[in-house]
Amino acid sequence: DGNLFFLYTYANLLSRTGPYFIGILVGYLLAMKPDIKIPKKILVVGWILAILSSGLVVFATGYWYRIHRPSTLESLMYSTFYKVSFTIGVAWMTFCCITGHGGIINKILSWKVWVPMGRLTFFTYLIQPILQFSYIANFRTLQEFSHLRSIMQGFGYLAISMLLAIICSLLVESPFLNLEKVIFNMESKKERKEGAEENFGFEKDDFTFRMKGISQDSTLENDLNSKSIVKVSITDSS
Repeated sequence: DGNLFFLYTYANLLSRTGPYFIGILVGYLLAMKPDIKIPKKILVVGWILAILSSGLVVFATGYWYRIHRPSTLESLMYSTFYKVSFTIGVAWMTFCCITGHGGIINKILSWKVWVPMGRLTFFTYLIQPILQFSYIANFRTLQEFSHLRSIMQGFGYLAISMLLAIICSLLVESPFLNLEKVIFNMESKKERKEGAEENFGFEKDDFTFRMKGISQDSTLENDLNSKSIVKVSITDSS
């Protein structure tokens, strides 16, 4: 059943634990060894394996639909490993780019044009499936497949999703980000104020202590002076 296949292999949260833990492992390695040096041979082998692992996931299904219908075992193996295989390729690319081994790929991905688009990716990810399901649900007849139709639909989904993502970002994300900044700024100002009051109190106590010491010293000095005066007067009288 196609619906059960979708629920258990795509929509199920547990089916994404593999990519999740791969991401945690890459983050741990980057935190522990950010300046790691990778030999050139390992880089070449790693890039080849990364391209194969991610590319086969995308292009292997074309062979199935054109030449050979996948068996139950092949479908099971693909459904089990395709997320992990694709994630390994992306993880290797991310690791190499951050550690300075990305080369031209790092230059392309570091282009500043991607920055505003990158801020819209999460809302685009949330909106696009809804848009696709809504579009498909409005079909009244069978649609003839063609590459041009698929390309037009893909770019249409992307453009409309990003426009809606801009609206959602302005109405939802940006206000909460500004509110978060205000709250954290208030807390930081409060902490600085409390710290300043504590420092002032310490200085005040220290000043009081020093003033008490001065008064005690002056009292002692006056006592000594009075005693010396009395002693001098007694000596003179004698």
